[in-house]
Amino acid sequence: MQPLIIEEEVEPDPKSESGWGSIFLLYAVLALVIAVPFLWLRHTYSELDPYWGRGKISFHREAWLAATEDSPTWGERFLMLDDLLKGSHLEGCTRSKVSELLGPPFMEWQGMWRYYLGPEPGIVSVDSILLCIRFDSAGVVESTFTHTN
Repeated sequence: MQPLIIEEEVEPDPKSESGWGSIFLLYAVLALVIAVPFLWLRHTYSELDPYWGRGKISFHREAWLAATEDSPTWGERFLMLDDLLKGSHLEGCTRSKVSELLGPPFMEWQGMWRYYLGPEPGIVSVDSILLCIRFDSAGVVESTFTHTN
């Protein structure tokens, strides 16, 4: 004798078959995994990078001279750099004119004057950026470039 098997038909739950609940949960977790580190890094970066959210500023001699390494405006020289170089402030200047405009150099080495501009941009600013000014034999500005130390 064989046992009697009674099969009961169970209607499937439409929510469990579609999988919309698990797909929504997957997207919600994925959004959190992406958004939380991004927001944390953005906040951290803005706290650590001295130039975060700051645009270039016009060159002003008084602001340049005031922006020393121990002042709260340290780094503004870097923000003035584009205007200083593109505004032809240094073009054709003699050593004495450059000294009058920018103050004494931080260092003179191999005929070049070096000025601190501020910390390099980035989360971990290990180096400083320097403006290097090279003079020709007549003592007139020959070229300018930036350098990190």
